[in-house]
Amino acid sequence: MKHGLLDEDLFMDIAASSCNRAWQALEPVILHLRATRGDTVYENFEYMAVRGILFQRRNGSAYPRGTPRIRELGGPTAFGRRVAERRAETTGSDST
Repeated sequence: MKHGLLDEDLFMDIAASSCNRAWQALEPVILHLRATRGDTVYENFEYMAVRGILFQRRNGSAYPRGTPRIRELGGPTAFGRRVAERRAETTGSDST
C-alpha cells in the first residue's frame, strides 16, 4: 500500500476490520516487545491498522448500499430450507 503495489481502498475494503481486530488483540504484546526492542517492531502492521482505522472512519460500512441483508431475504430460510432441517437430514437427527 505505502509503495503503491496494492490499491489501498481495495485492500482496506476487504481487510480493515480484520486487521484492526488483530491489532487490538495483539497490541499489549507488541507494546511489550517495543519496550525492549524499539518502536520499529511490527511497524508495518501498525501502519496497516492505522490505515484501516482511517479507511473505516472515512467510509463507514463496507456493505454496498442498496444491497439487501440476508435477514431481509428471509434470514435462515433465505437459501431455501432452514439450516437446522438440512443438518437433521445429514446427521439423521431431528433438531427442528
